[in-house]
Amino acid sequence: MLALVVALVFGYNKIRVFYLQRDRRRLQQEVAIRTAEQQRLITKLNSTVTELTNVQKELSDMIEHRENIVGVLIHDIKSPLRFLNTVSAHLAGSMQQNDTTKNKTIASEMAASLNRLYLFVHDFAVWLGAASPGHLQVPEKTDLNKILSDTVAVYKDEADRKGITIQQASSVPDVYGDPAMLKAVVRNVLDNSIKNSEGGNIVLSVSCPIEQSQCEVTVTDEGKGLTEDQVSELNRYFNGGQKELSFSAERSGHKILKDFIQKLGGRIVYRQNNHRGLAVTVTLPAVPPDVTNSN
Repeated sequence: MLALVVALVFGYNKIRVFYLQRDRRRLQQEVAIRTAEQQRLITKLNSTVTELTNVQKELSDMIEHRENIVGVLIHDIKSPLRFLNTVSAHLAGSMQQNDTTKNKTIASEMAASLNRLYLFVHDFAVWLGAASPGHLQVPEKTDLNKILSDTVAVYKDEADRKGITIQQASSVPDVYGDPAMLKAVVRNVLDNSIKNSEGGNIVLSVSCPIEQSQCEVTVTDEGKGLTEDQVSELNRYFNGGQKELSFSAERSGHKILKDFIQKLGGRIVYRQNNHRGLAVTVTLPAVPPDVTNSN
């Protein structure tokens, strides 16, 4: 009888130990699962904190950058505004004494300056939009021939007045990018050529080798040009790590042009013209970005 009682007690304890061990293993598994979930949450939280820190830094940099560029913008537009103020005051005070030809010349110079100022502010607005958080740039097929023709038409009167002949490429393929940025890039390069030329020729040529996925738009002028050191500095500024130009007063214009070139996935190279003046080559994508990336 005693042996039976001992056997029952032993059996009961053995079964109890079995269930206790099973419950312990189940609890250990639950603890392991919850610990892993908490670890994933902690990792995700750390990642989120890092992302928020980066966003905060980007926003801080952007605010500082915008403050700097606005300061530069004010500096750059003071000169044309001062010129317009001086010329308009002169025109108002001497209109009766001047002959018609001189008044027309002064009015034409004022119109050219106002046009440049308007286009500059327009490009600045495009630049601000592209720099805004959440801005999505979708490259699209763009008629480069129309951009070139429209740009030449904008400067035709000024070119005629200065005795400049603009020669435009006759056969031009399409390119891919943001149309507003493409217009701004072409217009800025041509504008600089006209501003720094007195007479002579400006040639707009386009080269798009079939085996390549890019087009090269080159603007060659016969203007006053730049020194070799200045050309090298321009190329370092646009394609290297140089942050500012030491010889140019139009800092915001160069900054906007540089940002547009980068956003378009392009490149700009300056070189001295063999005759005189400058040759500026802008390289732009000639195929959609996904095709370019797959090559």
